[in-house]
Amino acid sequence: MYDWPETRPALERFWNLIAKELENAGLPSPKQLNNSEEQMPLWQSPDLIVGQTCGWPYANHLRGTAIPFARFDHGLDECPPGTYRSVFIGQSLADKLYLESPEALAACPMIAINGEDSQSGFHVFSEVAGQQPAALLSHNKLLHTGSHRASILAVAKKEAQIAAIDAVAFELAKKHEPRAVQNISIVGHSRPKPSLPLITSKHYSEDKITLLNAVSRACELLGQKDRNTLCIEQVISAEDKDYLIFRSNG
Repeated sequence: MYDWPETRPALERFWNLIAKELENAGLPSPKQLNNSEEQMPLWQSPDLIVGQTCGWPYANHLRGTAIPFARFDHGLDECPPGTYRSVFIGQSLADKLYLESPEALAACPMIAINGEDSQSGFHVFSEVAGQQPAALLSHNKLLHTGSHRASILAVAKKEAQIAAIDAVAFELAKKHEPRAVQNISIVGHSRPKPSLPLITSKHYSEDKITLLNAVSRACELLGQKDRNTLCIEQVISAEDKDYLIFRSNG
């Protein structure tokens, strides 16, 4: 889910270590990651051995098909281990006013979102709206960018007034899009939520502990430089109940 061109070499090294641990445990170990933009078919595949999804799609579309077994601790400021949050950004500090009430949010001229299935980039606005954001925000005020990186650039280029950005993606942007980050303002933060789950097909439900141990061991073997590149400090377990907080009421 944080597969940027700048992080891909480190991610591939991490996967190679995971694949070796899976092979040692007698589990399928694809040699290469599948980076397809059509993610839902991958997440729903009965052959999925290890994947990563956003908490909202898991809680609302994947329960019963996929099973969470791990999540990363990213070492984010003011986030307990194994959690993350959204960074609300605007063109200037004055844009903080759009986060003061549902009415103010609805009056925002344009909001950049990476997608309507994203917890950190769209559904997090429920903390301001007091309801599902789709019920408050009109489609003509939503700029669909396709990624957190593109949402940051949209605000920096004044194509959108505000956006909510996954805090891990924002850390990556500070490294790889410094000019854009310098041209925006942080106007708020969401409450911490469970970080993105690593999932497997329900067909591997009995292998949850083996999968957790394989990813944990691979993380231990990964060099510190690569862990820093991927913003990963450690691997912790994940359960279905951790993500019920993302369940939609409608």
